[in-house]
Amino acid sequence: AGLAWPGRAAPQALSLPAVAAEVNGEKLPTQEWVDRMAALRAQDFLSSVNPPRFKPGTAGEMALRSLISSRLLLQYAARTSLLPTAEQVEAALAEALKRPEVADAIARKELAEDYVRKQVLYEQALFNVATINRSVTPAEVEAYYRANLASFTRPERWHLGLIRVPTEQAAALVMDGLKRGISFEKLAREHSDDPGTRARGGDAGFVNADDAALPEVLRNAVRGLKPGQTAGPLRISVGSRSAFLIVRLTAAEPAATIPLEAVRPRVERMALFEKAVGVAAVERKLDEFRRTSSVVIHLPGWEDLYKKEARQP
Repeated sequence: AGLAWPGRAAPQALSLPAVAAEVNGEKLPTQEWVDRMAALRAQDFLSSVNPPRFKPGTAGEMALRSLISSRLLLQYAARTSLLPTAEQVEAALAEALKRPEVADAIARKELAEDYVRKQVLYEQALFNVATINRSVTPAEVEAYYRANLASFTRPERWHLGLIRVPTEQAAALVMDGLKRGISFEKLAREHSDDPGTRARGGDAGFVNADDAALPEVLRNAVRGLKPGQTAGPLRISVGSRSAFLIVRLTAAEPAATIPLEAVRPRVERMALFEKAVGVAAVERKLDEFRRTSSVVIHLPGWEDLYKKEARQP
C-alpha cells in the first residue's frame, strides 16, 4: 500500500496490505494504523510512573491494540445506543478547535481536523459508556473544580517568531537586516534553516512559557521582551551542533484561572467521569464483548496477536 509515513515519503520497497485488521467485519485501514503510531507519545509506553514500568511490545503492536480497542468501543456503543449523535460530535469538535494548542497544531499542519473529529467521537463514546445511569451534584462539580484548579489555569503564553541560522556570521547578517528595516518575515524566509517555520515567515505560533522543550536561553530572552521586540542572536544546541536564534515576541498572554462558570459543562463531564471510575468502568463493560468479537489481523507477523490476548482470563 502507498502509505503516507509520518515525516517522510512512503517507502516504495515496503508492501503492506491495505487493511490492517477487521473487527467484527469492519475493516481498519493500514493508513489509520500508521497514523496511530505517529500519534503515540512517550507516556503512552508507561504502565506505571512510580516505579516507572514500560508496557511490553513495539510501537506498532501498541498502535494496533489501541486501534482495535477503540473500534470495539465504538461498536459496543453503537449496539447499546450510546454512540454520540453527529450533532454532539460536531459541537464537541467545535469546542476542541477553540483550544489554542489544537488550533495552533492544525495551523502548523501538525494535526488534521479529521483526526481531531475521530478522537472526539471516541472520547464522547467512552464517556457515554462509562457514565450511563450516573450523575453528579452541583456540590460535587464545585469540589472537583477546586481540587483540580491547576487543570483550569491557563499558563502564560507567548506568540513567537523564530529565525534559526547555523553560524554567527549568518546571525549577524539577519540582525543587520532588521536594523536596516527589512521585515522579520522576509529575513526568515531568506535565511532561516528551520523548515518548520521558514515557510511561515518564522511564525512559531503560541507556546507555553513553562514549556520544558524551550531552551533556557530562549525563555530568559523572551521574558525581557515586550510584544514587537526582538532578541538575539542566541546560541542553542540542535542535536550535536550549535545554531543561533533570533526571536521576536509577537504577542503575550498572561497566566489566568478560568472561572468555573466558563467551563462548567467540561468540569461536570470530568467530575462525572471520575465518579464513574472512567476507563476501568468501560473495560469491565467491554470485557465480554471483546471476548466474543471477531478480530482478524492482516499485518504480517501479528496475525495471532489478538487471539493470544483474547484467551487471557
